[in-house]
Amino acid sequence: MPLESYPETVPLFVSPRKGAGKDDVRLSAAWTVFVQTLNPDLGKYVLTPNAGWLNTNESADSLGFGGNVVRILEEPNMDWARVDCFRVQDAPPDPRLVNYQAGDPRIQKFTVISKDGRIRNAGAALDVYTVLLGRGSLFVPKERIERFPELPMTVVINQAALRGEMLRVRSKPELPSPVLRGIPSGTVDILEYAPRGSNVWGRIAGGWIALLYEGRYFTSWTMETSPPPAAIGTATTLEAKQLFEKWAVRKGLNLKPRNPTEYEDAETQRFWECWQAARLA
Repeated sequence: MPLESYPETVPLFVSPRKGAGKDDVRLSAAWTVFVQTLNPDLGKYVLTPNAGWLNTNESADSLGFGGNVVRILEEPNMDWARVDCFRVQDAPPDPRLVNYQAGDPRIQKFTVISKDGRIRNAGAALDVYTVLLGRGSLFVPKERIERFPELPMTVVINQAALRGEMLRVRSKPELPSPVLRGIPSGTVDILEYAPRGSNVWGRIAGGWIALLYEGRYFTSWTMETSPPPAAIGTATTLEAKQLFEKWAVRKGLNLKPRNPTEYEDAETQRFWECWQAARLA
């Protein structure tokens, strides 16, 4: 029976030329623990031979996965680019600091491609992570890369995506950071990128805005390549909304306040802000 989807692998080669071949590395105990820590519930899945990353000999292929970000270190010729990767002979980093959500491009989310050409998770409600790992340098054909637009870049606020709200400017490229101000419309200049998991943030004068969040674009900045689905383990819009509604019902509060300061209860205010952040980044 044909499969509904197949691993969307991007081979990384040991030399910038055709026929160079992929690297094939045996994971040390330390690297095995690192991968297991990135996948606390699915370490056994990702470390299973022939599941998509490990070969039948239980060594890891030098593979990226479609939709993920990579960091280009150099371009040795017109057809190839050297990507940033871990070296298997080095000690792995602290997974609490170096992980997919922190935006390290050496951590890849395992993706599959469906029959209709969409990038999906490895399975229903499965967030699986691998690493770009080799014994030396790794190279990717440039034809497999879509570059981020060059900066600085002037973009237009996507009012339709904001649904009447303002685009929030935050102090850091992350949802928990404070909102400094809102931009209702017009243009802004993007000065720097900050990929975080499946989302992309852009630095503007005075803070950061969400360019791509949970599959939605909030400005005219777009990419042809679809990112991996947002991590299920993070606070999603639905989860944040459900939390807020539970608190609002318990306290008999209006479900559609104009702003969080209408709440005297700090905890309910926090849930409202979480919902709004998850809705419109």
